[in-house]
Formats: sequence, structure tokens, C-alpha cells
Amino acid sequence: MDKCRGSSRFLIAHRVKPSLPQNAILDTMNGFCVCSPEFTFVQAAAICELPKLIEIGYELCGTYDLSGGGYRECAPLTIVERLTAFAGAADGVHGVRKARRALRYVAERSASPRETVLTVLLCLPYGLGGYGIEMPLLSHRVDVVGDARKMTSKKYCVCDLFWPKANLVIEYGGRSRTPGSSAYRKIRCAATRWRRWGTR
Repeated sequence: MDKCRGSSRFLIAHRVKPSLPQNAILDTMNGFCVCSPEFTFVQAAAICELPKLIEIGYELCGTYDLSGGGYRECAPLTIVERLTAFAGAADGVHGVRKARRALRYVAERSASPRETVLTVLLCLPYGLGGYGIEMPLLSHRVDVVGDARKMTSKKYCVCDLFWPKANLVIEYGGRSRTPGSSAYRKIRCAATRWRRWGTR
């Protein structure tokens, strides 16, 4: 996807003319302040193309972090509701219009960059290169109930992508999940159970 212009290796000072929404700037209590995740997203909108901005939204609301040059699990920094509220109150701030547009296509709790890309590809409208599918729930817990309890010792499953209305689950498989691998066999077994017992 398109990358942001500029570099993170140096600081750029700039002024923001309109008054900022509350909590735009956070005090670290270590002698300096930082931009909140919500303000960071709006600022990113000023220098990033829309597809990259959507990815940033997923990462801010997801359970992974790529800021150190690699992947690590973490708690979400914010949620779509807070991003939307901030963008709605940031009238006149450079990039806010693009930020508001991008937030239409951001979902919470993506567990990896690949899950983000998959969700974006499926759910962006046709005009933006996607398939226009309704937004799923990500990393959604589904309790194992009824006769399905006889098939597994687990009390619940966590679905990568889940569409409640369609009762549909998509699990993203990484490189280790290739045909013949133990992980692949486990997925096939789980898929058979899903088809037989459903997600209710």
C-alpha cells in the first residue's frame, strides 16, 4: 500500500491554528508531552495516502505494534469511537477530513498486519479497490456450547474475522499453516467442527 511521505528519523515543528480538542496532548509525567493516539491519527492524515492511513487506524486500534521495526503484541492504544469523536471535534485541523473518511473503514482488535490487509481488502468499497463486504468483528470470542463441547476441551474460540449475521468465520493462516503441517491439520479439523456445529 502507499507509504507516508517524510521520515520518522527527525522532528518537524509546526503550529496548529485552530484550538485542539481536549486530550490532544498527553503529559508523560517524565518532563515532556506527546500527542495522543487520536491526534496522531489526524496528523498522519495530513501526510499519508488513504490506504496507509486506514492501516494506521487498524494498528492504533489493534493488538499489535510495528513501531520498533518488528512485530509485537500489545493492548490497543485507542478505539474507533475515540478516534471518531476526536476527528469530529477537530474542525479546521489539517488532515481531519481525510481522517474522518478513513475511519469509515477501520475495525478494532486486528491481531496482525496480515489480518488488517485481509480485512481492508474484503471491506473497502469497490471504488477503493476492495470487495465492499460488510465489516466483520475481529478477534471475536465465540463460546463453545451445546454438543460442540464434546468435540473440544476449549471453552471458547477466538475468530480472526467474524460476521455475526452470516454466522461466518475466516481464519487467517500464516506460513506455518501449509498443507501437510500440523497447524494446517488442526485448522482443517476445526473447520470441520465449525461446519458441523456452527458458531452458536
